[in-house]
Amino acid sequence: MADPTPLRDRLLQAAVAELRERGADRFSLRATARRVGLDPAMVYREFRDKASLLDGVAQLAFMELATRADAAIAAAGGPTEHRLRALAHAYVRFALEHPEEFRVMFAGGRRGPLLTGQPSAFDRLAELLVELGHSDPLAEALLCWSSVHGLAWLSLDGGFEGYGPSQSEAIDLVIDQLVARVSFRL
Repeated sequence: MADPTPLRDRLLQAAVAELRERGADRFSLRATARRVGLDPAMVYREFRDKASLLDGVAQLAFMELATRADAAIAAAGGPTEHRLRALAHAYVRFALEHPEEFRVMFAGGRRGPLLTGQPSAFDRLAELLVELGHSDPLAEALLCWSSVHGLAWLSLDGGFEGYGPSQSEAIDLVIDQLVARVSFRL
């Protein structure tokens, strides 16, 4: 019996598996097609090229990150500071658990809104900063996102080795300092 999953979705699932197994640097459109049992030429019916397929993977990853952000915020509940901390930890955890997808999400300056209309993790961050009453929540959101995004990359690349605290301790320290900084209002 044929798989009822649409071809595009099967290719995206195969591309994610290929990325996780081989890494972004060794990702192969041909190997992705083979995982689905297709001639590589058939991939072009669904995706313009390899970059288009990776854009689809990035879109899925952004949606998963947004879903995790929402879940972390909901689970934390309570004061805005607790929800901010949970969001930051969810972001870093996503990067550590899905390093290849994370790399693809931001490869070549890739950005953009989620095509589903689902609020992004960044949107949720901005909403929390509005709750804190910041006069310029966008500036604060950019500061927070830059810090947590950098924290995620440093964590992925072993950037905390040799500085004293463990990676886990460094993540907690940076997030605690960041939340304390944005929570402080004159």
